[in-house]
This record gives sequence, structure tokens and C-alpha cells, in this order.
Amino acid sequence: MRQMIMRLTTTICVSAALFCTATPKTSAADDLFSSDSLKKVFNPAPRQTELSPPTEERIPTPPVRPQEVPTQPAPQSRALEPSEIPTFLMMMGYQAEDLGDGVFKITVKKDEWNLPYAFVISPNKAQFWVTLSLNTLQEGVTIPAEKMLKMLEFNHQFGPIHFAYSEQSRRIYVCRALKNDALDPAKVKEIIDILAELAIKHEDLWNHAKWTTPRQPQVQVQQRPQTPVQPQPTPRHVGTWRSTAPDRSTFQLTLNADGTFVLYHVHGPQTDKSVGRYTVIGNSLTLTMSETEKLESYITWYTNGTWRFQMKDAQPGAQGLLFAKA
Repeated sequence: MRQMIMRLTTTICVSAALFCTATPKTSAADDLFSSDSLKKVFNPAPRQTELSPPTEERIPTPPVRPQEVPTQPAPQSRALEPSEIPTFLMMMGYQAEDLGDGVFKITVKKDEWNLPYAFVISPNKAQFWVTLSLNTLQEGVTIPAEKMLKMLEFNHQFGPIHFAYSEQSRRIYVCRALKNDALDPAKVKEIIDILAELAIKHEDLWNHAKWTTPRQPQVQVQQRPQTPVQPQPTPRHVGTWRSTAPDRSTFQLTLNADGTFVLYHVHGPQTDKSVGRYTVIGNSLTLTMSETEKLESYITWYTNGTWRFQMKDAQPGAQGLLFAKA
């Protein structure tokens, strides 16, 4: 019996020793009503003395980019050169005429209209100008203020299409500037058609034949009575004069106020007639029949109204002809 009790006692002691060795002591477990929260109880923090196992260094994986949708490359800038304008217009079916200085012209037929267009690139090559030539003002014709106001309204309504005027050529235009960058022939042809439609529709603005000038009220101006102009006295040499030569031949000379003369020379049954122009300067009288035939003479007036005709190349002692009023 004693041996059995000793074996039982030994077994109980060994079991107690094993139990004490295998179970760690937890303060919260000793007292479930302690101030420690349940989270600390069931998820205890690691002890300061314990070493955490080394973590394996991982290489970060680059994020996967979403699949990009392929895009079309942007069109490259392409400025048209002046020398390329004829080829560019030919793509639209137009045959261009070179006017020089980089200006090219086409004529477009629209109904009964023949519309002349000019194309030119600005000096900095930034703009491509499309210009429709409309009308040339005649000398003395000016644009009425009413029409200029209407043109400004047109520019405001249809800009960048606008009216323009050249003082040098006195010509009215309607035009549009396009950006000279990858020009589209279809777009340019559309501009050509639009300019034609607007010009025809607004013909009354640029065609001076359709301009009507409003009547201005007549202002009565009181004129001063004019002093009557005294008629100029007739020069004494004007009229018909006759003279008889020593050989009994006669001369009849008519000097007209307009500077013309008629001379008859009657000698026997024969009569000679000469006509031309004359000049009287001082005491000199010149009768001019043609460029190569003229009579130059001196004239001497007498108190009785007669005068003597003396040739400048007459022989010394020659008497000349004495003319009296007929």
C-alpha cells in the first residue's frame, strides 16, 4: 500500500512539473477582469527581447500601364511657295496667268459674270490671299459716304471676308486671307465660290454705275450785278485795203480779226489770189502763205488813215504801196 501511495505521489509531482514547464504565464489570463483590452489579450504585442525574423527583400514590380489607343501623327506644317501657286490652282481645275511679282490670275465664269481673281502670298509667307477684283472708279468718281458705311457693315457681318480699296489703281476688291499652312484645295475653291456669290449679291455697294447721288438742296446765291464788259476796239489794221502800183496793177488786201488774210493782185486780165495768216508787231507786218513763202514788210501809218507797205528787202528808193480803206 505504501508503495502504491509513493508511486502515485511521484506521478502527480512529475505531471505538475511538466505542466508548469509547458505553459507560459500570461498576466491577462490570470485575471480575465483586468484592465487590459481583449485585443491586447488575444493579439499580444511581441516582446522587446524577441528578434523578428529577417524579411525577404522584394524587387518592386512596375505598374502595368493601360493599353494606349494609337493616334494619328499631327500633320506637318507646309507653307505654299509663290512658285507653287499655278500647280496648286491646277489641282482645282484653274489655269493661272502669271502677272509677275508672285501674283497669279484666273478668270471664273459664273452666269453672265467673268470674275477675275488674283492669288498672292504675303511677304512673310504666313498668309495666302484670295482677291476678287470688282470695279475701277473713273476719274472724278468718289465712293459715297452711304456706300462706305454699308461696306463696313458688310466687313463686320462676313469677316474675315472684306471689301478693300486701292488708291493707286482706284480699284475696289473683295478678298479673304487664309493661313498659309497645309492649304486644302477644296477649302480654297469654297472661298472662291463664296466671294463670287457675295460680290454679285452686293453689286450695289461696289458698282458705281448703280450708285445714285441724292439731290442736294439748291442754295440761292445772290449774285452781284456784273459790270458790263466794254467791247475791245477793233485794231485799225483790220479791214479791206486797196492800193494801185506804178504799173497800174491793183492790190486788195483783207486783214481779218482772227489773224487770217486774203490778197488779190489784178494785173491786166489776170488775177492772183493768196491766203494765209498774218502778224502785226509794232510797225512790222508779215504775211505767211506757207512755211517757205512769206512777205515781211514795214508799215507806216498816216494821219488820214492810210498806211504804206514797204518790203524789208526792197531796193533802196522803192516807194512801196500806199493802202487806203476800201
